[in-house]
Amino acid sequence: MNSMEESILKKLKAIKKKIAGKKVYFQIPEGLKHLIPKISEIFPRAIYSGENVYGACDVEKPTGYDIVVHIGHSPIPHLKYESTIFIEPEIIVERDILSLATVVPEERIGLGATVEFLKNLKALKEILEEYGREVYIGRGDKRIAHTGQILGCNYSSLKEINEKVDAYIILSTGEFHPLGAYMATGKNVYSFNPIAGRIEKIHNEGFLRKRFARIVKAEESESFGVILCKKIGQRREELAKYIMELIESASFKAYLVEMDEIMPYKLMNLPVDVVVNTACPRITYDEEFEKKSSKIIISPQELEIALKVRRWDEYEIDEITPY
Repeated sequence: MNSMEESILKKLKAIKKKIAGKKVYFQIPEGLKHLIPKISEIFPRAIYSGENVYGACDVEKPTGYDIVVHIGHSPIPHLKYESTIFIEPEIIVERDILSLATVVPEERIGLGATVEFLKNLKALKEILEEYGREVYIGRGDKRIAHTGQILGCNYSSLKEINEKVDAYIILSTGEFHPLGAYMATGKNVYSFNPIAGRIEKIHNEGFLRKRFARIVKAEESESFGVILCKKIGQRREELAKYIMELIESASFKAYLVEMDEIMPYKLMNLPVDVVVNTACPRITYDEEFEKKSSKIIISPQELEIALKVRRWDEYEIDEITPY
């Protein structure tokens, strides 16, 4: 068992008395469902959701339960949750590993992290300052629970300090968040995976080339499906309405399709050339998802370029902001 899993179980033990006698419903991401036997030792009569869990934007409201315990994510502050306890994962990284970040050459550095690494930002800031760097950590907007936190759909904590820095170091285990940070800020971004002990500079040339190819295909299309999500933190009704009006004003066919969980097989039979995604932005940029759906999937901003209401040099990634 790794330190993150141990931190989750420790936090669950800490709330045991608080919810004693309650009927508890657990939401657990796929990658942590192997913890169910351990959780059952703490909460013997708990019920577990068998559905996929994508984040705090995806909290269920099951009937007949007193408490929902959502594991693996931090709450999104501007959303209203009912009787939900969030168990945030936590990984503490050793100082010698964090010191690897001192190879970054820029003098003014911004920091960001996914939820499990947030507790390391203070130590990383101190280390970099000891090496003469200016270090900044942004607070972010109302969709962000913690200072320095980044989500796959929101990089406001970085944008807040963008004028002060020359580069960013992003603590995460994959390249998705660092790439998003690069596209959101336009600055140099270094992907720092503390688990692998690896820090690499992000390059986006391939990403943009592939996205621009999809825009060109959208320019040649005549029918569009606009996805509207039912999930509490992914539903952007006003945006979907705007997209529908935009397509129709260009004299093309547009169909508004409402879904809960957006899956490739649900898209493949839609009678449209292109799907415009207003749900989780991560879906748009997932090449494997797009391939399985047999559809071209674009963001609202990419549609605007295809329909000539946004310039090519104004390209930006899709983000969800408080509304």
